[in-house]
Amino acid sequence: MSDPANQDPDLSAGGEHGFIGKAVVQYNIIFETEPQLKEFYTFIRLLKKQYPEERTIGGRISAYIRGNFTPPTDEADPKNG
Repeated sequence: MSDPANQDPDLSAGGEHGFIGKAVVQYNIIFETEPQLKEFYTFIRLLKKQYPEERTIGGRISAYIRGNFTPPTDEADPKNG
């Protein structure tokens, strides 16, 4: 299988932001199937279009999470009575 990250400069190390070697955190994702991998790359490209002001994949994922999920509050936590 060809790795799309090697063909798309925005998905390769550093991408358009030039942060090669300066990552704060790195995370390896293990996909069970090739369709899962393709869905992930499609999602990453969607984020680039949706959040062009974000310079990194991590920034785009954070923007997506902030815009699509409501963080739990202390009031919703049963441990807080």
